Amino acid sequence: MTLDTGYCCGVPGTIRDGTFNATDLCYGDVATYTCNPGFLLKGNASVVCGDGYWGKAPFCEPNSLCDRTVLAVPSGGSKICFENPHGTAPVEYCQMHCNAPKVYNRNDDMYECSVETNWLWLIRIYHGGGQQVLSNVDVGECSAPLDPFAAITIGGLVITSNRLHDMTAIETEMKDLLIATGLCSNPCEIGQISVDVSPTARVGPRSTVVQYQVSIQLLAYADPNLVTPTNTIQMEWVRLAGELRYLYDYALHLSSSTLQ
Repeated sequence: MTLDTGYCCGVPGTIRDGTFNATDLCYGDVATYTCNPGFLLKGNASVVCGDGYWGKAPFCEPNSLCDRTVLAVPSGGSKICFENPHGTAPVEYCQMHCNAPKVYNRNDDMYECSVETNWLWLIRIYHGGGQQVLSNVDVGECSAPLDPFAAITIGGLVITSNRLHDMTAIETEMKDLLIATGLCSNPCEIGQISVDVSPTARVGPRSTVVQYQVSIQLLAYADPNLVTPTNTIQMEWVRLAGELRYLYDYALHLSSSTLQ
């Protein structure tokens, strides 16, 4: 019950990264403050209205809920973790490292944890057009460096469209699609992608049909540990050639569906 003293304090002051709940706004009423997840309350959680003024409000400071122990360490390597050195929201990072001469077998080695990731350790993946997505990715492994073994260039891929497109955007989308499928990863790597307007891009002065010729370079890698007396270089080449052929067929499919 509000005491009838004639003094009211108005709305309590708000705090950054927190909220309050007040019983009322006049003499003797109480406002209780709480902080958002990932922030810790500093000061008195409750303030009282008296003589027309609220008591001093508390404040919220970052308090990470990230658990670094749940993030695995690559065998034969280590993880180096640190906090965001600037900004108000707590963000923690852990980067995977391998002991030389071994190398980490994933391109994405930086994990982050914050309120944005719902306090999970996720990888931020960047796509074309400035788009970003946070993804749950298993920690990779430390392995012997792979040596270039085979390189082929997929040619003869044609994209037909009824309008002109930014050829750089086509290159980016083709690479993003190949990466997203996971078909070209260790021991395969996407090399250079080039896009050119076909010499027969337009048929007739009023034609709106445009054709783009796409060339995709794929690099295969051989693990020296896989080459044994019974698994020769030639056998490794046959295996990788089969993988590259599968990617060639898939790239043909992509070229027929991209930017239609």
